[in-house]
Amino acid sequence: MLLGKLQKRFLCTYAAAAANQSRRQWPTVLQVTKTNFTEALQQLEDHVHSSDFISVSLRNTGSYSSSWHRLLPIDTSDTAYFKAKYAADRFQVLQFAVCPISVRSSKLISHPYNFHLFPRDVLNLGMPSYTFSCQPSYLTPMAQEGFDFNACIYDGITYLSREQESLSREKIGNLVPSDYMANSISTPSVADSIFSERIRSRVKNWRKAFNDDSCTKKTEEALIKSLQKLMLGSGEYSSRPCLSIDVCSDRQVQLILEVLGEFNDFVPMIVPAKGGGAQAVRIVLTSSEEDKILFEKELQSQEKEQNKHVRGFREVIDLISTSEKPIIAHNSLNDFSFIYSKFIASLPPTFDKFKSSLLLNFPYVVDVGHLMKEVRRHLYTTPDMEISRGGSDGKTLGLGSNAVRIGEIFAKICSVMKVNPESLGKSKDGGLKSYVNNFDNRRTVSVKDLVFIWGFKKGTSAQLLKKILCNSSFSSHDEEAFSDIRLLDKSCAVVAFSKPGSSECFLKAMHSSGGLLSAASYGTYSKACQMGMWEVDLADALDRAVMLDGHDLSGTHLDDPSEIIWDDDLMIDLDDL
Repeated sequence: MLLGKLQKRFLCTYAAAAANQSRRQWPTVLQVTKTNFTEALQQLEDHVHSSDFISVSLRNTGSYSSSWHRLLPIDTSDTAYFKAKYAADRFQVLQFAVCPISVRSSKLISHPYNFHLFPRDVLNLGMPSYTFSCQPSYLTPMAQEGFDFNACIYDGITYLSREQESLSREKIGNLVPSDYMANSISTPSVADSIFSERIRSRVKNWRKAFNDDSCTKKTEEALIKSLQKLMLGSGEYSSRPCLSIDVCSDRQVQLILEVLGEFNDFVPMIVPAKGGGAQAVRIVLTSSEEDKILFEKELQSQEKEQNKHVRGFREVIDLISTSEKPIIAHNSLNDFSFIYSKFIASLPPTFDKFKSSLLLNFPYVVDVGHLMKEVRRHLYTTPDMEISRGGSDGKTLGLGSNAVRIGEIFAKICSVMKVNPESLGKSKDGGLKSYVNNFDNRRTVSVKDLVFIWGFKKGTSAQLLKKILCNSSFSSHDEEAFSDIRLLDKSCAVVAFSKPGSSECFLKAMHSSGGLLSAASYGTYSKACQMGMWEVDLADALDRAVMLDGHDLSGTHLDDPSEIIWDDDLMIDLDDL
């Protein structure tokens, strides 16, 4: 009763605050495309460094194609991750809103940016190959809000993930790292020694040919020297003499680099092959130690600009990651599955591996959804907070306004929980330790007490199904034995048993009865998610999982005997199907 009053009071108070907020002047959202990306990135860097926390919001081309594919109260961390991974692998991020926020004397200072994204192969390397799905239910609202799909395609910012950038480096070719040159082949073969000596002789002759040019006076001798250089494969790179030596393997590359270590005026570069690996080693001859240092700086500067061009929007992700500022999101598991998939690397196969890898890149993530549940238990009033207008130019109440709202909600929750937002980045938890990097569903019913039922007629309500189960020949349970029955979609329901062990007896009775209804434990549902059996109807997915496993018994091992809290807002209403 008390909880219901608190929730009602919170909703009324928050609605009043929202109405009051609508009368305020919202911060301007800067719309960023590839045209103004460089300038916007510089501004964002300043705002990130001076902020207390950063809120983010994504707009994707889709999320789930069937009602049971979305996050449900019955989902453990593992099954929730499998669903998020499935969506992130299929769909694409078209907009990414970033909002650095500072709180100064109850005044919220926000600088929202809305980045328009569209991946493309800017390097003409045939990689990465972008293919993604779109759902009309996601694109239609975007069109109604005035989203310009033509501008997105032609002027959207492209990017490479860190994994893709690493692969592209092998095809682009850059200055050879010094640590790579330091490695040596401890036991060279006879063939290695012959190859190295031939390279050493060739490089010496080529170097001598250029050093002798200053002493050449006769035209005939100059012509002979030019022919010699041509035969040796000589050319120019950045107005400096260079020599290209073709290679057939990485071992030959290493042997050449070892030989070049004997000379002080050479700068080696790797020329990539189209299919990956090295095609040649390019040797650039510098005129002095000072010239060598200057040339290496030129290469580093070129590489830096090239990296910016290659990374594209991922520069923003790297900026957020390295800032170590708290990142605030709503539905963080879904959002960060997309972020990891598009900008870091391919998603790991399990939730535990995903979480541990994500923490290396984003050590401080807070989900306002989890915080809201805590607020509903403790909130008596919603503190007022002034929203300051940022200095960017753009459209007011643009698509980046979601990030502003998320940040505002977080700031208000911090105020209620007596947490100072200004101290969040200065301590490891800032009073929010239990909510940092928390991607788990809250639950109070053990998954061992859950049984999935399917095979009933479409249109059957949960109440009718409960009566059918109680009156069936294979069931010795009365209605009190079932703590709850919920429809997950039009084809399948989940039954929660109130007494431990009842689900096992029920499953055994079901399997021995040979009736029209089918039943399975949570392990079958988990396997269907893990194996990617994303059928339209959950019943079809469970049928496939049962066929792989044989008869499903409640003794299926689960690493996560999690518990579940029923949430009416997340369950399926049969009338909506």
